[in-house]
Amino acid sequence: MELSKEKLTAVLAFITELETLAPPDRDWVLERRQAPKPDWKTLDLPAIDRLYRTFWLAQTGTARRAYTQRFGDSYLQEVARDLSMILDYCRHVLADQRQHGTWPRPDACRLLTSHLVQANRFDLARRVELGFHRQAVRSDRRDERALP
Repeated sequence: MELSKEKLTAVLAFITELETLAPPDRDWVLERRQAPKPDWKTLDLPAIDRLYRTFWLAQTGTARRAYTQRFGDSYLQEVARDLSMILDYCRHVLADQRQHGTWPRPDACRLLTSHLVQANRFDLARRVELGFHRQAVRSDRRDERALP
């Protein structure tokens, strides 16, 4: 399978975004992922509701819900058929992390890298993998090792 010039340009633009964007603030992302501990005495119900909604968005994000509503439960099969949809899905997953602190789903990176490997573009697949790894903020505190 060959990549057309337009698709190759779109992939290169996405890789450039991955490589040039600064990773999100790790402390902010990890703070969003922690369960809220509201001060029940000083906060009113709307403020407590906002705290839990923020936490819920950090846990679920918006990408999966949006694509499930659009394509149904088998949305990954639909997305995997078209490179432009894969790129949009990857952008949406990474935007969720920047906006809500959501852990980026690794299936987005896998969809794109498998598509590139099928097109015999191993170099681009590796750059996507490294860029995605650079952008993703891990929830555990162990040392983040760079990919070999």
